[in-house]
Amino acid sequence: MRLFLSCVASCMIATSALASGPVVPPTPPVTPPIPVAHSMNWEGAYGGVSLGYNAMRVDDLSFGPGPFNANGASLIGFAGYNFQRGSLVFGPELGLSVNTARGTDGFFMRPFRMRNSIELRGRVGVATGRALPYLALGVISSEFWADHAGAGNPVDFARARFNGVTLAAGVDVAVNQSMFVRGEIQAVRYRNGVLPFYAGTDPHTLSARDVRLSVGVGWRF
Repeated sequence: MRLFLSCVASCMIATSALASGPVVPPTPPVTPPIPVAHSMNWEGAYGGVSLGYNAMRVDDLSFGPGPFNANGASLIGFAGYNFQRGSLVFGPELGLSVNTARGTDGFFMRPFRMRNSIELRGRVGVATGRALPYLALGVISSEFWADHAGAGNPVDFARARFNGVTLAAGVDVAVNQSMFVRGEIQAVRYRNGVLPFYAGTDPHTLSARDVRLSVGVGWRF
């Protein structure tokens, strides 16, 4: 009798399990994929304008009392072309600037001024999301001017172009597909040159260095 009741109970349990259907294991939660920040495509032509501040160190090696400072603002226009290979971005850039940097040594540079500059450089950077940090190396030619006597008499004026090399570090940040903002620091080392006062009869050899901080805006075409 006991064996019979056990068999009946086993049959009822099996019948109940079959009636309820197979047991389905719970579905594991689906983790959404992490979005990947794609680098911007920077390839193509671009141009823009920047506003900078120049901090110069100038020395009249011929007759001056020693180095003096010549500081001021600059308005820079720039244009270039980017080539892009993966995240590597590189290309040439041309810059033109009007400068107001000026200073005096109290002797024969009363005052000294940097008036304008033209530069050509090559840039290389790495596209990271919407940012393009870069380094730039190039050459520059700037017009220096000075008043020898400080009296404002054109007879005492002299001007000449000084050439040098530039090294810069900066970053372009895309605002949208066509517009970007720029921040940069640039160092310039000029070769020693001559300001030819009085038709070259009173030459003054100058050395000059410059550091420029600038911010600007540009557009891609």
